[in-house]
Amino acid sequence: MDLRLELGEELGRILEEFLKAREKELKGKVGVTDLLRCPRFKRPPEPSGAVLRGVLFHEGLAAAARTVGGCSVEDERSADVDGFTVCFKPDLVADGAVYEFKTVRKLHGGRAYEHHLAQACIYAALLNADRAVLVYYVASEDRFAVFKAALTGEDRKKAMELLRRRAEAYRLGARSPMWEWECRLCQDAACPNKKQLKAEDEKQLKEDCAEP
Repeated sequence: MDLRLELGEELGRILEEFLKAREKELKGKVGVTDLLRCPRFKRPPEPSGAVLRGVLFHEGLAAAARTVGGCSVEDERSADVDGFTVCFKPDLVADGAVYEFKTVRKLHGGRAYEHHLAQACIYAALLNADRAVLVYYVASEDRFAVFKAALTGEDRKKAMELLRRRAEAYRLGARSPMWEWECRLCQDAACPNKKQLKAEDEKQLKEDCAEP
């Protein structure tokens, strides 16, 4: 979708600049999501409408949260992980819980995505929070879905161990895919770690890449 064509020259220009500024802000920093992702992962281009919808959902919830006292909204933080600086920016921290806002086309099996849950739990561990909450907007069904995870001390320890392993792999240039969906969606045909897609995976790939 061409934002200027769909929304008009001025509004389209404003939103395009907003999206570019968000992308620029992330460059040059190593975040938790970077460590959890395969370095060779090449996702098919997302429709601009889907990207914009996700950003607006995210910004809308964050704006609403800012009107309430006693919470932290999108505050950028950093942590030392065995001498390696990792940046992270929780969407919302309130009442001892870390909240992450996500937009997805659909939830397969009605479950939270494991990489989203890992991200939220690592954020909670870094902040010593006892709960991680994922708030999804499911675009194809026009509904919200909320998943909550209560973290014990052992859970936080496991989350930090995962972060340390991925940080060390990043230092050594030895990161590899963690999630099946990365290989399923990745367009890097030359990757030696890429699995051969089955027919049902090909069908799922088309569904995942389609704009709702």
